[in-house]
Amino acid sequence: MRVAVTGSSKATVNELRKLIPGIAQQNDSSAHIIINFSTEETAKGSYYTFNENLSVLNNDEKVENLLSSENINIIKSTSHKYRWKTKYRVEIFDLQVLRVLARYSRNKNFVSIKNITSKSAKQVCDIAVNTLYTLGLDFGIVTVCIAENDKKFVQSINNGEKLTSRSLELWSKWLRKQMRLWSKEVKFIFQPTAESWQPLKLGADPEFLLYDRFSRKWLIASDYFPKSGPVGTDARAIYYPRHGYPLAELRPNPAREPRQLVENLRRAMQTGIQYIPCHNVAWIAGSCPLKGFPKLILCKSDYTFL
Repeated sequence: MRVAVTGSSKATVNELRKLIPGIAQQNDSSAHIIINFSTEETAKGSYYTFNENLSVLNNDEKVENLLSSENINIIKSTSHKYRWKTKYRVEIFDLQVLRVLARYSRNKNFVSIKNITSKSAKQVCDIAVNTLYTLGLDFGIVTVCIAENDKKFVQSINNGEKLTSRSLELWSKWLRKQMRLWSKEVKFIFQPTAESWQPLKLGADPEFLLYDRFSRKWLIASDYFPKSGPVGTDARAIYYPRHGYPLAELRPNPAREPRQLVENLRRAMQTGIQYIPCHNVAWIAGSCPLKGFPKLILCKSDYTFL
């Protein structure tokens, strides 16, 4: 497996090559995986390109529109006057938080937070991860501020091209671990064997939201479903106006044949119906339902697609 790093920041690219054995040259067109730090057009890996959509950061208006559509507040210090009490810098790769630094209004420097235990820090990390996910990015550094009224907003997003020596050390350690997993995936895809395909099974975990058709309000899935089981709540939580897990998901048993998987999915749906034996509660497919999306309404005795 060949991994290459591309980007305008020669310092970060060169340091990663030094710290991670096996990183190929920037112009390596045969790379299976490319870790892209450039906001310009870049080569694509034959298997995957991390931050392929990084050029989105060149369009401030598009960034603001995308984040606003997901109710993520964004504000820029150059165009707004505001007062903040805590500022967090969250470093993320593959939507996993690698490092969190905090700066308090009375301090000039950021300090590293080793254990993310406070409610505010967890919320900030969720906002940072959701920010990159909404923009279609795999990694980066998101700065999130908490105002004096406890309102949280994104101040800046960058591609991580100016990593500190400590951050480079943490990133390279994590990447070395991930490269061992990528190597297995690449080998499986590009050098398949009869034995490697034999134990494969099909699986699914479709997500949905609960909607009360009478009151026209969204319902919290954790009020009805357990956390585990064939139907349960997704791990993503909300904290306002109250804490809960709004997303539900079906977890049918995996199967070797599509027909059996569909049957397992049907059984999981029947289990879910037993938790909510109400005709007014609709199951809305997906985590971001929009007008025109298929709506699956499940009742106690039957279910139909609309």
